[in-house]
Amino acid sequence: MKEKMVRETGAWFSYLKYLLLSYLLTGGLLLLLSMVQCVVDLPEGVINFFLTMIYIISAGVAGFLAGMRAESRSFLFGLLMGCAYFLILTWISVGYSGEGLEWNRKFVSVMLMCLFSGMLGGIVGRGK
Repeated sequence: MKEKMVRETGAWFSYLKYLLLSYLLTGGLLLLLSMVQCVVDLPEGVINFFLTMIYIISAGVAGFLAGMRAESRSFLFGLLMGCAYFLILTWISVGYSGEGLEWNRKFVSVMLMCLFSGMLGGIVGRGK
């Protein structure tokens, strides 16, 4: 019984580590994008595209790692990682900007992209 509890606690700790790793990846890619922006003046549309790709890649990596860890239902664990990634991202964005949460088309599309890329990462990570 005690061994099972330790295993479950270790699993949740692993998922938190995967989420932290995805945010470190996000920070590194955002730093790279800002350095490129300093050298080359990128149009706003290109910056928005790369921001979206960073979100997709980071949520997908978190889902992939969670899918590798999960014994079954890896798509669900990937979806949960994408959801957690998006919720923390939203919390940080709203807290930093000081503005309220605005439910617009971009917000919903980024949410769906994070959820689906996390789920896809979980599916791809299954059985690795």
